[in-house]
Amino acid sequence: MFLPFVFIILLFHSFLGFGLQEKHYLHFKFTAFSKANTLPEFSAEAVADGRQIRHYNNKDNSWVRSSLTEDDWTEFPDSRDWFIHQMKTLSNCTNTQCSELHILQRKSGCELERYNGTVTSLRAFDEYGFDGEDFIAFNSDTLQWIYKNIKAKEIKIKWDQQTKRNELLQHFLKTCMNWISTVNNTKKTPPDVHVFVRKAPDDDSKMNLSCLATGFYPRDIEMNIRLDKINTENKISSGIRPNDDGSFQMRVSVKIDRDIRGSYDCFVIHRGLTEPAVVEWEGNYADFETESQWSLKAVLITVSTVLVLIVISYCIYRRKRLNGGQRRSNEVENGGKMTPHSHRGEMASPEEFHVLQKRIGCEVVKLHDGKVISLKASDESAYDGKDFISQMYNQPLPGTKIGHQTGQNSFPTDFHKNCMDWISTFNNTFKTPSDVHVFARKSPDDHTKLNLSCLATGFYPRDIEMYIRLNRVKLEDQISSEIRPNDDETFQMRSSVEIDINSEGSYDCFVIHSSLTEPVSVKWDGRCFNCEPDTPLSAKTGVVIGVAIIIFLILIVYCFCIQRRRSHGL
Repeated sequence: MFLPFVFIILLFHSFLGFGLQEKHYLHFKFTAFSKANTLPEFSAEAVADGRQIRHYNNKDNSWVRSSLTEDDWTEFPDSRDWFIHQMKTLSNCTNTQCSELHILQRKSGCELERYNGTVTSLRAFDEYGFDGEDFIAFNSDTLQWIYKNIKAKEIKIKWDQQTKRNELLQHFLKTCMNWISTVNNTKKTPPDVHVFVRKAPDDDSKMNLSCLATGFYPRDIEMNIRLDKINTENKISSGIRPNDDGSFQMRVSVKIDRDIRGSYDCFVIHRGLTEPAVVEWEGNYADFETESQWSLKAVLITVSTVLVLIVISYCIYRRKRLNGGQRRSNEVENGGKMTPHSHRGEMASPEEFHVLQKRIGCEVVKLHDGKVISLKASDESAYDGKDFISQMYNQPLPGTKIGHQTGQNSFPTDFHKNCMDWISTFNNTFKTPSDVHVFARKSPDDHTKLNLSCLATGFYPRDIEMYIRLNRVKLEDQISSEIRPNDDETFQMRSSVEIDINSEGSYDCFVIHSSLTEPVSVKWDGRCFNCEPDTPLSAKTGVVIGVAIIIFLILIVYCFCIQRRRSHGL
């Protein structure tokens, strides 16, 4: 009776060993600067498990979804203008300008920890920082604020009295906790696991055995490299990293002896798997070479070296013979005296090889409206592959104060000034408008949806604004390829959005570019490239009947031929 009881305990313990510790979070991050000459005055984003799912668009004053895989989220209770007002109040700024640089930061959200599917920790928070120091935090249970800095004492008293705002914050944080408790239970994607080995770069007797798991979701995973089903020590992990499609990847490596015996495998635990995945290393080498390959390489290298030495020796011999003959002829012509030209020939045999490089030019950075925010010139030299000497000049912009510059050499030179003048106007003269195309294709994973795309190509300069509209209203959740170069030094960009296949309304592509006197609007004609209409039932019935008739006729001819052969006694 005792032994079965012990067996059950050990079995239960082994299942607990496969337990997975999960951590998930959703953070809303806000930043405001008091002096926004080069940095944006306000920025905000929502990050879930290391992936940005929303960001704030300052042009439209609205939140924009960055990921199509996440559910809709409720509106944040505090606005952009409210946050900037708090920053200016703390910085003692006037309505027009601030004399010093100050930074106000805020992080609000929730965090969850789960073990074997059971929630072990769930908390919500709303915290502020000012000039890099903790400032004030919200207690959602008591609806009170806790000041972390003596400067925040007056603000705590003021915010404690804002009962309605505190209740909205409490509701927001509760919604956050409900969302994070359920969203990670709905989507599960198992990992693709690969095991491979490469030579250790610093030790020929060692190998780097690696295990790569990629394409999994959610992000929490446990991965080990085992030898004979025992976890190895001294592993190096890349940590969990995001992929472009919203999934994650992780790599674990360990250094092993080249001649070691045993069975290596990669052991992976993830919520997308019904049981742990085990992928064995088959003993293949990615960059190892056999002794015969090394011997062949050694022979080829030796033969190549001998041939190169022979060619070089022959060239030197030929050059000496030619120089000797030329020298003797010059001596005869000049009465046996060495000419200055022949003397220079004697000295033109340097024993060392050196390289001197020089780069000179200018750079400009402009905003979309053409305003120059940075203009500089440079004159840099390098010797034998290393930085040697340089001069830099930042042209003062309107309203910028700079001190008096002195130096042995006048800098910038006329060349630099002409360069900066040229680059400031060049992009204003060379402009090429874009060709704009709008088209639709069936969505590969949902037959009730279409992928509507807008392609602008052949434009110069590279800066462009482009989005898809429905009834002249900009659509959300658009996916952009970003600006990419063409072979002819122009640029292209593609934007796409998923729409219902039976959607009604007028879709168009709206493009703004410096080469256009006014924005371009290209309407979608409603056609779909790979959308084929369903075959009517009557057509399908006709095809079936036609095939049946042909088969029936073939059978009649076959039976007739058999009967003829029997009647003739064949």
